[in-house]
Amino acid sequence: MSGKAIIVLVTGVIIITATIMFNIEAASTRLVKNFSDYYMRQHTQNLAQSGVNLALTEIGKDRKWREGFDGLKLSDGVVNVKVYDTHFDSVPVIAVHSVAETDYGNHHYRRDTSIAYLFWTRITYPFGLRALLTLKSDADINGNIVLDGRNHDINGNLVPATGVPAVWTTKNNVVIGSSAARLGGTRNGTDYVPTNPPNGNVVVKNQVFPGGYPTTPDAVFGGADSSFPEGTLKAIAQSGFAGSQYVTDPKDLKFPLAGVTYVEPPSYSPKNEWSSSAIPGSGILIMHNTAGNASLKNSDANFKGLIIGDDISHLHGDVLGGIIAFKDSLGGNVVGNGSGNILYSGEAVLAALKFLESENKPNVLAWWE
Repeated sequence: MSGKAIIVLVTGVIIITATIMFNIEAASTRLVKNFSDYYMRQHTQNLAQSGVNLALTEIGKDRKWREGFDGLKLSDGVVNVKVYDTHFDSVPVIAVHSVAETDYGNHHYRRDTSIAYLFWTRITYPFGLRALLTLKSDADINGNIVLDGRNHDINGNLVPATGVPAVWTTKNNVVIGSSAARLGGTRNGTDYVPTNPPNGNVVVKNQVFPGGYPTTPDAVFGGADSSFPEGTLKAIAQSGFAGSQYVTDPKDLKFPLAGVTYVEPPSYSPKNEWSSSAIPGSGILIMHNTAGNASLKNSDANFKGLIIGDDISHLHGDVLGGIIAFKDSLGGNVVGNGSGNILYSGEAVLAALKFLESENKPNVLAWWE
């Protein structure tokens, strides 16, 4: 090989080696930069979240606290937190808006925001529940069903002389259409064992609801005057808090139910009907849409808590708690046509909202990054 060829070969090797080393160094630089960027992004986001958590602590001490933090130094960053009253999906909330900044003044400067929406809900007995079964319709009670308005604890044990009627309705006709159906309850502190025909004291007819019969789930709890403005229960369900769920198709539900389960189907048939399904779980189960024609039918219940629906008919299975329906006429007016034990429990009704109770801190309805 000639000297010239050797020079060309060596030069080529040097160029190739330099190129490889340059690419390795560039890749290494990018790797370090990517790692540094990720670290700064995560670190700044963590500081923003810390600002929200610090505000949560202060609000837990004093619900009226709205001072926030201005220029709060955390780690190697600065956090600014604003606290103010607003609405989230029509629900009155406290907003905590936290902005964190790190490495201010150089090319690694980073800024991140964390926002939380907080609320308190008073745990009160639902204003709209007047009996084990509260209705705005006539009712036919068939099958081998027991409606027992005597009070039971969360385990189903009888609590004497503290119950409610079996049925309360604004209409006139409550027909016991089966020899196997039995109704019992409590009136003026006296318990009546479920019988057929039932004692007249456990079926209360032609009633007038003070202020008008409720037509929405939030109205069952007294509406805005009781810290339940319209949209509260739906917003809780959508938040997923404590296992709550919001769906438009009951097929999307996960069982057992917990928290607030809000099913809002479309108004057209048959999509507006949830039929022939088991509903194991607890909490508040809502079957309601804006048209007021959502139907819970042929349910095989194993449920503890409060069931609220536009149209509730053909009850099967066991329910411990209470039930209220909104429609003027239920599906065929048939409340029950199968086997079931529907037992009133004041404890189960209150427990349906117990998961929202907090003495020292608010609940987080939503948290955005």
